[in-house]
Amino acid sequence: MNFNQLSVDIPISKIIELIGNIFDNAMEAVIRCCERKIYIHIAETENNVKIEVRNRGKAIPYTEFPRLFIKGYSKKGSGHGFGLYNVKKICEQYHIDISCMNKEYEGDNWIVVMLNINKPMLLV
Repeated sequence: MNFNQLSVDIPISKIIELIGNIFDNAMEAVIRCCERKIYIHIAETENNVKIEVRNRGKAIPYTEFPRLFIKGYSKKGSGHGFGLYNVKKICEQYHIDISCMNKEYEGDNWIVVMLNINKPMLLV
């Protein structure tokens, strides 16, 4: 996929920053717990661009997901807790929908972070 050809109203550098922060968070999670597999999927449709990053891991209570985006919140110790906060700020700035969930794939739990970037409406 050529990021420079995406038809969205967000700088490509911000999309790369979003993916990088989510990927870093997933990488740190799999290093601590399980088989080191991370799945990244980017799909563009007529109306939006969807980015999914998922990693294997222990299920997170749904009440815990919002806390992951609080500045400085981390279960990894001091000096952490800024990557997903940064993701949240970029999503707010560019009106990107973000969701987090547990999903089961082939009997294993995966932590899934989904970004939905709406394309600008074209006036005819």
